[in-house]
Amino acid sequence: MKRHIVVLAATLTGAAFAAAPVREASGNSIEERVDRLERMLESRNQVQVEMQQQLSDLEYEVGQLRGSIELHGHQLEQILARQRDLYQDIERRLGGASQAPEPTAPTTVAPVTPQSTAEVTANVAYEAAFGLLKGKRFDEAATAFSDFIRDYPTSNYVANAYYWQAQLKYRDSNLVDAKQSFLTVVNKYPKSSKRAESIFKLGLIADKQGDAAEAKKRYQQVINEYPSSNVAQLAKGKL
Repeated sequence: MKRHIVVLAATLTGAAFAAAPVREASGNSIEERVDRLERMLESRNQVQVEMQQQLSDLEYEVGQLRGSIELHGHQLEQILARQRDLYQDIERRLGGASQAPEPTAPTTVAPVTPQSTAEVTANVAYEAAFGLLKGKRFDEAATAFSDFIRDYPTSNYVANAYYWQAQLKYRDSNLVDAKQSFLTVVNKYPKSSKRAESIFKLGLIADKQGDAAEAKKRYQQVINEYPSSNVAQLAKGKL
């Protein structure tokens, strides 16, 4: 009987030692899995941050392209208008020369009105500021746009200058000042081609500031006021 007890005790002791490594191995496996999941989560978060930054960069570049197209389009319109005026003046002069002079009071041909010096200067100043922006000389561009707003407050480009000023501030995470400049475009220049994008940016700023209600309001405003625009599609994706 005593011999059986000794054998049984030895068997139980061996079984206990055999079971211990299984629990230890199982514990190590769980820890490894947790570590792996944590690494995966950290990697995913990093990817999301990088993708968000890439998206912001793309939005910024698209805005630059739109601004460039708009600037060149406006310059082309000015050139065509001046060309039409010159043709009309030439036709009037040629038409008058081909007819015999009448003994009546002489008529005066209205001179072609050239661009004012102030307007030409404003256009040059805006183009210079935009050139700095395209060249990614952002600090200099910010100063140039601020100077433009101060020096040419009645220019056709002043709303655009406010918009690019806001974009540069937004890029530098200066959300308070960026918001103020975007609001200026939205409230003061209702016919500006930059107004829809400015409203959308106000939504993005509200999102970053944790104001979900304001963000939703701005996105919905874009959709309501500019339903067929590309910006409206972006706003729908945010709701």
